Amino acid sequence: APILEELEYRGLLFNIFRMQGYSNFYSGLISSLSFGIAHFRHFFDKTYTPAKRNTIFFQVFYTSFFGFYACYIYTVSNTIVSPIIMHGLCNWFSLPMFGYRNDPSVSKTQKYIIHMLYICGITLFILSLIFYR
Repeated sequence: APILEELEYRGLLFNIFRMQGYSNFYSGLISSLSFGIAHFRHFFDKTYTPAKRNTIFFQVFYTSFFGFYACYIYTVSNTIVSPIIMHGLCNWFSLPMFGYRNDPSVSKTQKYIIHMLYICGITLFILSLIFYR
């Protein structure tokens, strides 16, 4: 999925809008919103539980945000390989799970380490936005 989706939304759609004279910002906005809306199809997925269907709107939001960031990485790196790798890693790692916070089998030390890793990840993400040029 990461290869095909990045080729479609960044390699084709994003570039089509740029060739039509739209700025990188608007091209990224249009292609990332299209990317996010395409994930709405999961609402009709029979394997999704009702609880998981309730998260679809959140999924559309964060996939749109991810798509915009992927456009940024694509523009800065000037290669489609970078967003493909990033997309694959994001799919592999998924969203953070916070259920461990109420799990009595997870020690306070483990919870502290997990929190620090989340903070480091968010910090590195922000730094990559600032310094990745």
